[in-house]
Amino acid sequence: MPKTPPIYGLDFLSSSDDGSKNPDQHRIVAIGLATAGGTELYDGEEHELLSLIDRRLGILPTGVVATWFGSLIGLPLLRSRAEALEVTLQLNMTGDRRRKNEGPRELGPPDHQSRPQLANWRGHNHLDLSRVHTDRSGRRLSSLRPGSNRGHQISIPDADELAGRNPEQNAQLIRQMTERRWHQCRKLVDRLPAAANPVGDQQSPRTINF
Repeated sequence: MPKTPPIYGLDFLSSSDDGSKNPDQHRIVAIGLATAGGTELYDGEEHELLSLIDRRLGILPTGVVATWFGSLIGLPLLRSRAEALEVTLQLNMTGDRRRKNEGPRELGPPDHQSRPQLANWRGHNHLDLSRVHTDRSGRRLSSLRPGSNRGHQISIPDADELAGRNPEQNAQLIRQMTERRWHQCRKLVDRLPAAANPVGDQQSPRTINF
C-alpha cells in the first residue's frame, strides 16, 4: 500500500458564518491548521492571517492540504480575500474542466460557485475531502455514514455539524478523516497543471505524486 504523505487539515471561519449573503462581507476571521504535531489556530487581522498561513505551509514538508468543500468555496474565497487585501499567496489554482459545480448553491456566494478548482498551495497538492464522501449527484454515500466503515468508525460530519465547530476542530477532523481513508482519498488529490499561477506570483508549483 502506498505510504501516506503528510496530511494538513485546513479550515477557516469567515464573517459569512453569521448568515451574510453578501460576498463583499466575507472577511476571514480565523484559520485552523492540523498537522501530525497538533492543531494551530490563527486569528487577528485578516491580512496577517493569510500571510501567516501561507508562510506556515511553506515550511512544512511537502504533503496534502485537505479541506471540506475547498475546491468550490474555501480556497476561492481565500484567494479573493488575498487579492482584495493585496496579500501574496503561493496558492496555485485553475478550473477543473472535468467537473461541474458539485456543491449546493447555498454553501457559498454565487461568484464562488463557478467551476471547482484544482489547487496546489506552497507545493502541497489539495484534496477536497467532501468529494470522497459524496457521489456524483452530490448525495452522501450511505456506505460512509457513521459506524458503517468497518474497523475505523469514522464520524462523517454534515454541513451543520462542521459549521458548529471552530476551525481548529474542523481542521483536525478533516485531517483524521483523510488519513483513515487515504486509500480512497489519494485518487482524488488535485494534480495541478504546471501552467497555473499563484496569487501575486508567477512561479510554478512543486508537486508530489502518489
